[in-house]
Amino acid sequence: MSVKLTVNQTFIIAIVLAVAVFLFILGIYKLQFQQHERSVALMYDTQEALVSLEKLNAVATELETESTAYILTGQQPFLSAYQKAQTTFLQLQKELTARLGNDPRQHSNLNALTKTVLEQSRFADSLISKQNNNKVQSAASMLPATSTQYLRTVQQLITAIKSQEDELLREERMTNESEVRKEKWTFMSLALFVLLMLLLLFWRERKRMLKQEHKKVETQFKLMADNMSDYAIFMLDQEGRMLSWNQG
Repeated sequence: MSVKLTVNQTFIIAIVLAVAVFLFILGIYKLQFQQHERSVALMYDTQEALVSLEKLNAVATELETESTAYILTGQQPFLSAYQKAQTTFLQLQKELTARLGNDPRQHSNLNALTKTVLEQSRFADSLISKQNNNKVQSAASMLPATSTQYLRTVQQLITAIKSQEDELLREERMTNESEVRKEKWTFMSLALFVLLMLLLLFWRERKRMLKQEHKKVETQFKLMADNMSDYAIFMLDQEGRMLSWNQG
C-alpha cells in the first residue's frame, strides 16, 4: 500500500526533517560545549590541587624541621614558625579536601597523610614539652628515630595523591573523547538518514509529476484520436509524448 503525498505535504516533511537536523546539530554543539567546560574545570581543579599538595608537602616538612630546630636550640623563632606551620597545615588540608572532589581513593590518601602529620605533630609537641622542662638531651635522642620515617611516609602519600589526580584527569579526557566520537557517529547516521529520506521524497515527487505529465499526454492523444475521421500513425517518445504523426 503506497502513501500518496501532495506537493505541499512533501515540502512540509522536507522542512521538518531539515529543522530536526538543525536542532540536532545545536544539541551536539551544546553537549560538546558542556563537556569542554567540564574538562576545563577539571583541569583547573587538578592544577589547583597539585599546587595545594606542593604547599602541603612544604608545610609538613616545615613542621618537622622547625620543631627539630627548636628542640635542639631552644630558640623561640623556631617554635613560632612551627606553631604557624601547624595552623597552615590544617587550612591547606581543608582546602585540598574540597578540591579533591568525591573520589574515595583520594580522600583515603589525604586522611592517611593528615593522620601521619598530626601524629608527628603531637610527638613533636611532647618533645617540645621535654625541651621546655630542660630535658634537651632526652628529647634530642628521640628525633632520629622518627624524622626519617615521617618524611618518607609524607612523600609517599603526596606522590600517591599526585598520581591519582593525573589518572583521574586522564580518565576524564578519555571519557570526553569517547563521548565526542559517539556524538559524531550519531550525527553522521542521522544526517545520512535524513538525506536518504529527502532523496526518497523528491524521487516520489518526481515520479508523480512524470506520471501526471504522461497521463496528460495520453489524454491529449485520446482526444486527438477521437476527433479524427480517419486513422493515423503516431510516433511517441518513451514518456508518452507525441513526436510526430502521419495520417493513414
